[in-house]
Amino acid sequence: MKKAIVRILATLGAIYLIAIVATVVVLQSRKPHVPRKTILEVNLETPLTEYVPNGAVTMIGLSDWWRDLEPSPRAWPRCRRFAMR
Repeated sequence: MKKAIVRILATLGAIYLIAIVATVVVLQSRKPHVPRKTILEVNLETPLTEYVPNGAVTMIGLSDWWRDLEPSPRAWPRCRRFAMR
């Protein structure tokens, strides 16, 4: 009984690995075709506008308050919280 379970699991594992390899091969062979004469236009004279939402999470990410929570590694020898005992 134990050998049968091991054989079934080994067979399922092999099928799984073969399916992964086949998927990778199929996805690699289906690359999109880019024409030889592709023209890209870039306008460097106008500034790029960036949209930043006015949400609470965004404001926390943009602020610098989190830098003051822990001292920098250079300040560790002078800090009582990180003093070697």
